[in-house]
Amino acid sequence: PDVTFIVTSTNVTNNKNVGSLNNNYLQAGFLKGALAAYMTKSNVVGGIGGADIPPIQNDMKGYVAGAKYVNPSIKVVTAITGDGTDANKAKEQALTFVGQGADVLMANANAASRGVHLAAQEQGIYSLASIAAEYDTFNKGLIACSIADMAKAIFQAVESIDQGTYEA
Repeated sequence: PDVTFIVTSTNVTNNKNVGSLNNNYLQAGFLKGALAAYMTKSNVVGGIGGADIPPIQNDMKGYVAGAKYVNPSIKVVTAITGDGTDANKAKEQALTFVGQGADVLMANANAASRGVHLAAQEQGIYSLASIAAEYDTFNKGLIACSIADMAKAIFQAVESIDQGTYEA
């Protein structure tokens, strides 16, 4: 009871000494969806998530909302593969979406995101990243990345714990 525990990328709390930190993935997804809607020529965009967890679910929801806000008639195809490490699985999902006409792909699948960016680069279309962009590797089509600065969030949480103002 005298130790404060902070968990990231989930919605866990006991309202005492266990709390969660999350970035606002709905907003990040919204901005990526809006950008995708502006960049598409086919009127079809896709989003691929890895682990089936609240931050990735919210990123996908925001992505759909942002794309539809810019263009209500746009087709947005999304999938969560359930795996944040299998780049081949993410790539196959990306290629499936390309086969359905998607010409902009967004990835939020941790290490598996590499498969989405590789598929986009090979197909000559755009991709959008989440959390960490690899512009040096995927410099032919990766056009933007939302940033999740968990280090800053953790620092702010620790600071509030130290000041006695933290609420789980």
